[in-house]
Formats: sequence, structure tokens, C-alpha cells
Amino acid sequence: KLSSEINDDDKIHYTTDGSPPTMDSPMYNWIASRWWSSRESEVDSINHPIEITKDTTIKAKVIGPGRRDSNVVTFTYKVKEDPTERSKISSRQGGTVEFGSNEALIEIPPGALTNSD
Repeated sequence: KLSSEINDDDKIHYTTDGSPPTMDSPMYNWIASRWWSSRESEVDSINHPIEITKDTTIKAKVIGPGRRDSNVVTFTYKVKEDPTERSKISSRQGGTVEFGSNEALIEIPPGALTNSD
């Protein structure tokens, strides 16, 4: 799970090609669902699983108005050759995954994504 507890206006931008995230990079936000719950189609376009089908490096950072961007955090995922099913990072918050599932829940420790003045 990628999250920011700093400000509702802060957005988490990420890349899957190893390049540094920018404002133009895709956005991943749980907090957006709080304000857009009546516009489900828009929430789904933001709060969606990041599908991983090959070795992937995800880089993410918090970008918020009127403050410096957070540091970039990097996650590297290795996929077995010839996987029988695709793996994905779940967009749901918390929970458990059954043994043998093709789903992964990832939790970022508090403070890993920070946005300082």
C-alpha cells in the first residue's frame, strides 16, 4: 500500500520503468477515494492495482502543493520465468492473502513516504 498521512492534497506519483516519478507520472492514492466516492469510475482509474508481469522497479514519491516533494522510494520485484499467473499489488487496504494466491499486499512503513516543508 502506498500512502501519505501528511495532507489530503498530497498525491503519490509512481513509475514502473525505473525512472524518477514526476507530476506527469501515474498517480496512486487511497486518500482520493474519500473525496471522490460518488464518482466511482474516476476513483477506479486512480486507486487500481499495479499489475506486475515481469521484473519491475517501482519508484514513488509524494507531491503536494506548496511544499517540497518527498524522497523517492524504490521497490524492486522479480518475477519467475514463465509464471503461470500474473502477480499484482492489491489496491485494497490491509488484509491477508491466501497461500498460492497470485496477489501481494505490500505495506510501506510509516514515514517511508514523507513530504517535508
